[in-house]
Amino acid sequence: MTQFSKSRFASVMVATAAVGLMSSAAEAAFVSESSGSALTYSNEYVATSGTTYSSAGGNDYSLMVSGQYSFTRSFGAPQTSVLGTSTIGNYAFQDSYVFQVGAAASGDVLTASLSLPGTFALSNVQFRLYQITSGTTAPVVGGSLTGNPSVVSVLTKWQGHSGVDNTAISANFSGMQSTGTYVLDIAGTATGSAGGLYVGSLNLQAVPLPAAVWFMLSGLAGLGLMARKRKISDAVFC
Repeated sequence: MTQFSKSRFASVMVATAAVGLMSSAAEAAFVSESSGSALTYSNEYVATSGTTYSSAGGNDYSLMVSGQYSFTRSFGAPQTSVLGTSTIGNYAFQDSYVFQVGAAASGDVLTASLSLPGTFALSNVQFRLYQITSGTTAPVVGGSLTGNPSVVSVLTKWQGHSGVDNTAISANFSGMQSTGTYVLDIAGTATGSAGGLYVGSLNLQAVPLPAAVWFMLSGLAGLGLMARKRKISDAVFC
C-alpha cells in the first residue's frame, strides 16, 4: 500500500445504489472524534443476491473542525451480486459514514483502492456526500438522492472511476453546518480472487468569518479599549 502513503488523502469515493431503499437504523449517539482519528463505517450494506443485502452497524461520529480523518475497509472474497448502480457502474457494497461537525466547515475528501490484478481489486469505486434530516441516522441505500424526503442537500454527487482502477478520487465541498447530519457513502465491488481494499480521508476546515463580522468584532474591541482607558483616566483624577 506504499503507493498511497505519500498521498494527502483529501477526498472520498463512493458507489451509487439503485435499490431505492432507506435504512431503518434508529437514531444513535454520536461518538466524539478528534483530528487524526480513524473512522469505521457507521453502516455497511453488502448485496447477497439480486434482491437482498446484509447490513452491519457501527458508530456515528461528532467530528472536530478543523480535523483530518482516515478510513479503510477490506473485503476478503470476491463479490458477485449487485446492490445498486450509478453512472459509474454497478456496485456490491456501500459503506456509509454518518457524522456531525462541531462548527461550520468546508473541506475535501479522497479515496483510492489497491489493485493487484487478478488477486486484490475493487471495481467501480465511487463516493458521494450529502446531508440528511437531523434526528435520523439513516443513510440512503441505493437510488437517487433527488426527491428523497430524508435528503436535505447534496454536497457531492457520485464520483468515481468505472472498472478496476487504483487512481485516487477527490472532491471539494462547502456548506456544512453544525446543526446538520451528514453521510459519506463509499461503494464498489470487490472483484479480486482474494477481495479488495480502499483507503481514504476526510478533511474539514473551519469556514472563515466574513469580512463584515471581523470589522464588527474589531469595532467592539476598540470600544472596549476606549472604555477601559476612560475608566483608568477617571481613577487618576479622582
